[in-house]
Amino acid sequence: MTDRDANVTTGVGEELYLSDEVREVYSATDVTTTVGEAAYLSDFTRVVDYNITASFVDTNPPSNVTPSLQSATAESLTIQWGASTDDTTAPADIVYEVFVVPDGDAFDYDQPYKVTPPGATVTTVQGLDPDTDYDVVVLARDLASNRSGAVIVGMSTNDVGAADSDAPVIDNFSPPPGTTLAPSAALSFDVTDDVAFRRIIVTVTQQADGIEEVAHDGNSFRGLFQTTSVRTLIAGGWHYSLRRLGGWTSAPIVKVFAVDTSGNETTS
Repeated sequence: MTDRDANVTTGVGEELYLSDEVREVYSATDVTTTVGEAAYLSDFTRVVDYNITASFVDTNPPSNVTPSLQSATAESLTIQWGASTDDTTAPADIVYEVFVVPDGDAFDYDQPYKVTPPGATVTTVQGLDPDTDYDVVVLARDLASNRSGAVIVGMSTNDVGAADSDAPVIDNFSPPPGTTLAPSAALSFDVTDDVAFRRIIVTVTQQADGIEEVAHDGNSFRGLFQTTSVRTLIAGGWHYSLRRLGGWTSAPIVKVFAVDTSGNETTS
C-alpha cells in the first residue's frame, strides 16, 4: 500500500505516521507491534521514484494527392502524382494506396487496387477493361497509418483496336542548341510520350571526358553527373536537368534515346 501524509494503523490500534516523502509499505504484516512497543517505519519502508513518460500519438494525415494520367493502354493505366508531405513521416517513407473503380461506382477504401513501395510517385494498374472510364483515387499513408483525403480523378483505357504509333517527344532544350553554355549552368530538356516508357538513355560527350552515358532509365545519374543532376516527374514523362561536376569544359553534345512500351523510338 502507498500513502502520503496519512496514517497507517497497526493491528493493536496504534498509529504510524508517514513522512512527506512518498513511501511504500512492503506489506501490512511488516508493521506490527504489541501493546506499549514501538515500531519504526524506516525498518519497513523504501522510497519509491515515480517517473512520468510523455508519449506522442501522431493523428495528422499526410497532404492530399491528386493523381493524373501519364499513359494508357487498352488494359492498363499508368498513374502519376506529386509526392505527399507529412509532419512526421519523410516523403521517402510514405506509401500510396491506389483505388480504381468503374466511373460512378462507390469506392471501398478498405480494399486498395494496389499499394506502392514507399516513396513511389508513379504506378501502372493492369487488368482493366478496354475503352472504359474509371475513377481513380490515390491515398497517401504515413508511418502512423494516417491517410490523406480522397481526390477523385477520371481516367479512361484505350480502345482495344487503337494502336499507338506516336514516338516519344524530346523537346524544351534550355538553353537552346548552339548557345554558349556557362561552366556551372544546367542543361535541361523534357522527354514525354502518350504511353509509358520502356527505356530512356542519355549520353553526354565532352572533349575532356569523351562520350559518357549519364542516365539509363531510373532516377540515378552516373559519373560526373551523379550528384549534380536531377530528373523530375512532369505530365506525360520527365524533365532532365544536367550539370557536370566541376563544370562544363567544352560545348557538350547531348544525345537522348527514348522508346515507349509500344516500341516507338526517338533519338535526339
